[in-house]
Amino acid sequence: MSSPRITVLMTVYNGMPYIGAAVESILSQTFTDFEFLIINDGSLDDSMAAVAKYPDDRIRVVENPENIGQTRSLNHGLQLARGELIARLDQDDIALPERLQKQVAFADANPQVAALGTAATIIDEQGIEIGSAPVLTSERTIRWGLLFHNVLSHPSVMFRRSIVLDEYGGYDENIVISQDFDLWSRIAEHHALGNLPEPLIANRYYPDSTSRRSMATCQAESNSVVEANQRRILGTDNPLWRAVAVAQNSYTKSPDYGGNDVLRAFDEMQACFAERFPGTDDNEEMIRFNGLLMLKIADIYARDRGASLKAFLRAKAWHPGHVGKHRVMRLFSLWLGGNELRELWRTLSAK
Repeated sequence: MSSPRITVLMTVYNGMPYIGAAVESILSQTFTDFEFLIINDGSLDDSMAAVAKYPDDRIRVVENPENIGQTRSLNHGLQLARGELIARLDQDDIALPERLQKQVAFADANPQVAALGTAATIIDEQGIEIGSAPVLTSERTIRWGLLFHNVLSHPSVMFRRSIVLDEYGGYDENIVISQDFDLWSRIAEHHALGNLPEPLIANRYYPDSTSRRSMATCQAESNSVVEANQRRILGTDNPLWRAVAVAQNSYTKSPDYGGNDVLRAFDEMQACFAERFPGTDDNEEMIRFNGLLMLKIADIYARDRGASLKAFLRAKAWHPGHVGKHRVMRLFSLWLGGNELRELWRTLSAK
């Protein structure tokens, strides 16, 4: 039997009640040359009964003898996968019908890209759209973005199995939640990453999702990755630069540095990046992204009013479309009220 072009890889642990929609979304793909490898990691609910309702020969269920966690389950799946391309999807997310087709077309046209994500629509428990998650698309801006946070959405990614498994040994099993961010960061040292701007998955956002239940672990792991990325991308281990990156990733200011220190460090990081990766920083995507980074600095360092105002004015110049009345009111409130109002804004924004 010939090998399929793609292995869709999904790990499952207590996937009810969303797993049925996830399975249906894969079986409804316009691109059909795939196997659907589902690793059941010791589910205690009716997840596998839900999967059994879909009698499709492309589905291959593998049962772990015990719960071993997502990272080890993903690596187990990589060892078993027969496709040259691996497409990830989480048990509670949905792939739009043309997702695989469009990612395969891009992968074929761009062999230098090792891993390819997409933008996403954000949905709630009922599947109602509540937001969107745009992405960076240029290789250079993606590399710059890795200094601050994860820039590829794991359930949207398609990657080349040979590169991930043979060159990098798969996911790092010491990492519980942010294994994807670590993997993309390691890959980016020698290969290109990419994103399609079209939302080709629906990412479900709800209080009991794994990433939200394990937020502290996720934050600590991703902070470690951005620290490592400073060494990988900028070739240095500057404590101030590291503080800038961790602040952006964790939305928390450093106790050791003020807002003006952070602004100066940001400029130094830009200069170092430009020297190591020559190109142009005046493209629209890079400018917009840096504007968003400046807005976050203005917010995080709001009690340092002078530095916060400088960052806000930079953001307004770089990304005026994102600086609306709501942002201005928020910052004025933070300048006047400080951390208490920041927590109030966070609470209101989460509702």
